[in-house]
Amino acid sequence: MNSFDALDRLLFRILDTEGTISISDLARKARRGRDTVAYRLRRMEEEGVLRGVEPILDPGALGLGLFKTYVSFAHSPTSVERALKTLRAHPQVYCAARSFGRWDLIFNMVAHDAREFSEARDEVLSRSTADIREMESAVFTEMVYFNRKYLGDKPRSWTALSHSRTIEVDDAFRRVLRRMCVDARESEVAIAKVEKLTPIVVRTRRQQAESNGVIIGYRARFDRSAFELSSYKFHIQLRRHTTHAIQGLREFAHRHPYVSQFMLHIGGWPCEMNVEAHDNRHAAQIIDELRAKHGEDIGLIDISLYDRDSFSWGFGIEKVRGEVEGTGSESLASAV
Repeated sequence: MNSFDALDRLLFRILDTEGTISISDLARKARRGRDTVAYRLRRMEEEGVLRGVEPILDPGALGLGLFKTYVSFAHSPTSVERALKTLRAHPQVYCAARSFGRWDLIFNMVAHDAREFSEARDEVLSRSTADIREMESAVFTEMVYFNRKYLGDKPRSWTALSHSRTIEVDDAFRRVLRRMCVDARESEVAIAKVEKLTPIVVRTRRQQAESNGVIIGYRARFDRSAFELSSYKFHIQLRRHTTHAIQGLREFAHRHPYVSQFMLHIGGWPCEMNVEAHDNRHAAQIIDELRAKHGEDIGLIDISLYDRDSFSWGFGIEKVRGEVEGTGSESLASAV
């Protein structure tokens, strides 16, 4: 972040937790002129630092479970790329990432139950089955998202899968939600035009998603490499499966400036943390901090480095290339 000044860092902090804030409100919070703030946002976009706005979603509010799969291949380069191509277009895949470490590929899928997940997982891996050396799957019981505390803001969090309910949704709801996941800054008119709906339908479905806890927040997408950071995943075995031990790990994740997500699973690794670190030495330092505070509660820690990750919700609708990559046609400076 050496090339960013105080105003840049302030805008980053605000957008990190209020991604859909209007440019006028953003300028008011920053105590700067609207034109100045718009120029800064436009420059950040042109430099690739800002890459749109995404909603933070809770699939449990739609009665969906979230499942994770770890895969190691015998001939990883070819198999990983082939599997990634299929995964990134599949409507039930939320996240697919190439990994370095014990696992070559890690991906998350939504499904109503374990049987549906198993069938979908086998479908996307069908062309690579003969090359799989090792595979594990798990079901999420909790996923906590954190703000980017290294930007200097106080800790904030959003918890998904904390409850499960069933709300009545129609095809228009799924289409609006999918389009918002591509870029939540898109106007109601723009979404209506693409999805062949009316702006009022888009507005009501968006309000339905927010009021029913499907959308639990909004945040800007940043290119972490602009902050000289890489994405690591800590896979953690627990020695003590107690409420006290888990709460201690959750609080560590909540307070640590470089932990971006905290997850609990049944199966596979009981606990995981997503960490944005500057390099391997920095990641090792965070592990030392974790062991110093919670060494009696945790056992083996395995590490994966993500080469490239892709996050996109489909909700039963096939994705196209632009949606998979999370690209948008509108600039943030003109849309917020």
